[in-house]
Amino acid sequence: WKKLNDDYVNNESKNVLSNLFEKNNHNLSLIKGKTVLDMGCGSGRFTIALAQLGAKMVTGIDLGKTGITIGQKVSENLKLKNIKFLEGNVTSLPFENESFDFVFSKGVLHHTGDLEKGLDEYYRVLKKDGKGFLYLYGSGGLFWNSRIRMREVMKSIPMSYAINVLNILGMPSKRYVFADSWYVPIEEHVERQRLEDYLTSQNYSKIEEVQHTGSDNINSMSNQPYSKELWGDGELRYFLTK
Repeated sequence: WKKLNDDYVNNESKNVLSNLFEKNNHNLSLIKGKTVLDMGCGSGRFTIALAQLGAKMVTGIDLGKTGITIGQKVSENLKLKNIKFLEGNVTSLPFENESFDFVFSKGVLHHTGDLEKGLDEYYRVLKKDGKGFLYLYGSGGLFWNSRIRMREVMKSIPMSYAINVLNILGMPSKRYVFADSWYVPIEEHVERQRLEDYLTSQNYSKIEEVQHTGSDNINSMSNQPYSKELWGDGELRYFLTK
């Protein structure tokens, strides 16, 4: 986290969110003036972006003390008053039922070891008629299956060594995505049908699959030849309404 440059934390994250909303027929009014939870915030890049984009109050929560400390320092430097950070577990949130207008969880719950409990907490703290964004890793295909095999290989290579090699190769500041993929202790790959069935069982009033992310990261890519064989279920992104 300490090696990510300021532009990545302060500006690119806002652009990612703006594209995410606008390219999927939503606008930032979903968060403006609203209470927002960043569920598994890491170092707070999206917590900060949500605060800058007009939320009334954004709460970022994460197990990682180092990330929380960095997020607090960055938000203080930016003089953001509508933001707070908490150290805590996303599968046991310290909030009352229906506490937030909008819940944001990007790339987190598949790292908990208890996906369904995390999804239950997400639903519990979201207000009636509230909305949220959820992103999880998909499963299957060459991409996800090779990732599983790569994680096995990297168990024999220290993370510090791998990061030094990436530095030597001149990888950009987002090289942490490699370390995250290779070394994170828990990584669950989720079947799309399983997820959609579970979300349906929770009685969301609306479940919208996100078709556009504003970038060319792996989606289902269903319009491409051999997309299922290459990408499996792709990446699972949804806007949810309770």
